[in-house]
Amino acid sequence: MLKRLTILAVIFIGIFFAFSAGASAGAPAPEVPPGEEVGSTAADPYASPFGLVARSSHGYWLTVNSRQGHRVEVEASGAEGSVAYTAPGSVSEAGIHANLGKYGRIDMRWVPSGKVSEKRVKCRYKGVRRHFYDAGSYVGTLRFRGGGGFTSVHLHRVTWRRSWYSDLSACGYSLSTGEPGAGVVINAGEPGHMSTPVHLSVYRPHTGAKVEYGAHSEAAEGRIKISRRAYAEGATHSLTVTATNGATTATINPPAPFYGEATFEGAATLEHTNESKGTLTGELGVEFPDGTKFDLAGSNLEAVLRQESINIIPG
Repeated sequence: MLKRLTILAVIFIGIFFAFSAGASAGAPAPEVPPGEEVGSTAADPYASPFGLVARSSHGYWLTVNSRQGHRVEVEASGAEGSVAYTAPGSVSEAGIHANLGKYGRIDMRWVPSGKVSEKRVKCRYKGVRRHFYDAGSYVGTLRFRGGGGFTSVHLHRVTWRRSWYSDLSACGYSLSTGEPGAGVVINAGEPGHMSTPVHLSVYRPHTGAKVEYGAHSEAAEGRIKISRRAYAEGATHSLTVTATNGATTATINPPAPFYGEATFEGAATLEHTNESKGTLTGELGVEFPDGTKFDLAGSNLEAVLRQESINIIPG
């Protein structure tokens, strides 16, 4: 699971799975329920959380949220990445129901306690945001076992907690970029489909800073969509960049769950541009939490390097 908010965390997994500084045990957060008027007063609280967070085995957290098209996403997040399973189902005020096939099922109804609880957050620009919830518990069956058994959980009750909601999800955020900048960004993926089915991102804010590595892949098993993500933070020397006669070369050597290394070789940067397109060769790969491995370098991938600075601006 992520222990701090990073640029790649925002890009890959969104604000709802980032850790809140005030969240107990560092649990990721489900989405804030829809609507802006409902939940703004104690007299009209959110009737249910519209999702849940539960501790799973081997240090993982399980987050359940609704997705478009009458689907439910169940994501297991750990220190070095996550795996999300999206399957047909529903998340409503009444409860959560989803059939995950061989990965499990969820049949839980929401039972309110009759007590209204408040979640108060002081935002940088929006001032104090207040949300009110009709507290209670999900009761029924939650059974989940990730691919390869990397984590599992079997529960009959999940009690609502304030720590499910991160400050960032309540306040929002924006990204600012500067080109050219002190940072280095490398993206690699299949030509014409760089974001799928497998994608690599590398970011170093400036010379001497640590390097953020991220990879994600998309796959499907019947009606179940599987999204895998991996993260690592390497020493500054795990990325070296040199430029000769306008052409750029970079060497990437990230720590686990990545393995091997790769070399980026880019063509000369065109005038008035800050982007070098090229190839990523070598034996670089990644192992996702469920044991699935992917190659991240080779002739079947295209790569782009930019000198760019990226900053997260809290709302």
